[in-house]
Amino acid sequence: MIDLGGTGVPPVSQANHGQDARATPTARAITSGATETLSHGTAEFIAQEEMSRNRGYWWSPDSQTLLVQETDESKVEIRYVADALHPEVPPTKFFYPRAGTPNAVVRLMFVPRAGGKTTPVAWDNAAFPYLAHVTWQQNAPPCILVQNRTQTEQLLLAIDPATGATRELLREKDAAWLNLDDNAAGSTGSQRPPFWFKDGSHFIWTTESRGTWQVELHDAMGKLVRVVTPGPELAFFDPDKNGLLQQHRSMIFWNYAGFVGIDEESSTLLVRGGRNPREIHLWSFPLLATTDGEQLTRAVGMHSTTFFPESRQFVRTTDGFDGKWKSEIVSSVSGRVVAALPSVAEPVPRAPSTKIGRAGGTDGFDYAITRPRTFTAGKKYAVIPSVYAGPTSKMVTANIRAFLPDQWMADQGYIVVRIDGRGTPGRGRAWERAIKGNFIDIALEDQIAGLKALAAQFPELDLTRVGVSGWSFGGYFSAMAAIRRPDIFRCAVVGAPVITWENYDTHYTERYLGLPQDNPEAYRVSNVTTYAAQASRPLLLIHGLTDDNVYFQHTLQLADALYMAGKPYELLPMLGTHMVSDPLVRLRQQTRIMDFLNRELRPEQKP
Repeated sequence: MIDLGGTGVPPVSQANHGQDARATPTARAITSGATETLSHGTAEFIAQEEMSRNRGYWWSPDSQTLLVQETDESKVEIRYVADALHPEVPPTKFFYPRAGTPNAVVRLMFVPRAGGKTTPVAWDNAAFPYLAHVTWQQNAPPCILVQNRTQTEQLLLAIDPATGATRELLREKDAAWLNLDDNAAGSTGSQRPPFWFKDGSHFIWTTESRGTWQVELHDAMGKLVRVVTPGPELAFFDPDKNGLLQQHRSMIFWNYAGFVGIDEESSTLLVRGGRNPREIHLWSFPLLATTDGEQLTRAVGMHSTTFFPESRQFVRTTDGFDGKWKSEIVSSVSGRVVAALPSVAEPVPRAPSTKIGRAGGTDGFDYAITRPRTFTAGKKYAVIPSVYAGPTSKMVTANIRAFLPDQWMADQGYIVVRIDGRGTPGRGRAWERAIKGNFIDIALEDQIAGLKALAAQFPELDLTRVGVSGWSFGGYFSAMAAIRRPDIFRCAVVGAPVITWENYDTHYTERYLGLPQDNPEAYRVSNVTTYAAQASRPLLLIHGLTDDNVYFQHTLQLADALYMAGKPYELLPMLGTHMVSDPLVRLRQQTRIMDFLNRELRPEQKP
């Protein structure tokens, strides 16, 4: 049971009587009524795991009032996770809303810092149960973004703190689903749209309504003033295939990748993004003029920025694809580098040999290919696709450090590849939403098409020896790949996979598959156990026994289905949860993975 307390605010008596400011603060509760299933001031599991919202309370700009979340989990299913290494310890209890089951009921209320009467916020939380974003900025009303259960409709609401009444600023709908813009986390901490001007006259909003992420300027009542960043463009390109100039039409997207800040003195918006989805650059756009934006970074890589409007300066960090890293303070007025911030981090001793690009022409798939450092031209190499292949995550980016594990694997005599097919972000609304209602068919089709396109471009790839490896959604994909397409994939490393989607959480699963009560066929075709009896290739299943995101239940369900079908498999149970952070544990795990792949793809390596 949780009530909001321990705020570090002095008691009212101290604050009112001017006692020594150095006196020890006294903690006091400002909410009451918590029970085992009712809490105040905490974000529920779904908000933390799927909405990037870890907070359940928000201070007013004058620090006199708190907007507090009340969470009722009385109808949420309970799961218990036991530590098999310590059977004397009772299992840990989790409120976990799996697909098709009740979510926590979320409400909001205004609570005075000094205590006293609370004011509930009025919105239809039965029709819009998901509280996605909450903002409370200077000279602007507190705002909330709420979504319906199927995430096909959302409302941006402004709240009157005095009464708790709400008014609609924006309403958006999407026949497939609405993504949340969580990109601002990379540059401005916990901020989420809307981003208000200092005087409260306008706000910035981000939307995919025109086919790609764009930034809009709205007035205080929600009326659209103008679209600030470019949308999708129908363009002609020349692939120069076989020396012939052939014109084709393709959609080119300017990809918004994160809000940085507003320079109100120059009416300029600073954002991250660009036309190459494999890179992230810093851009500036005029808020009122119709002129083009300006790209402020050029080096191939990933650029992150924090803006300080008071000094009109920003800290710009460049993580170059060449392995070089630098951080600078830059004037937003002149673009001049004011100071360089030296790094004390250990440099990458030797950058991976990874190449990134697009296979199959402009409409093809983003790829990364990592060869062994001892690569010999004309030699054929076994191939390891390192996959995720699912929504929300892009595997091919100009982040050279991300490819260190790929290089480690490649140096053992492989070519490691990554491919981003349909369903992954960064290529527009239609590209991403192609997977609606089916997690596997298009993902599998695109990974195979991408492999074949890469083999045509890089003949050293031996597509008769392909072993796929993935974690989480990537583990799910790996299992499906080896079971359903044994003609392509000779073995699979299946790490922490979701196996039965009705046993994964509501907000993620229902976004893509709908509710299982309404779309049972989507869950059947996306279920690995549906195809377990077809398994004919070696599978290495790996899972943490105390995983509280993708429960160990999933791997056990696959193992049981394979066993009952008379199919062999290998199982590596791990101590720990969903992700492996300990370096030694990671090394031991990866060594076991390579032993498995060596045995199946490079029999000459057997002792």
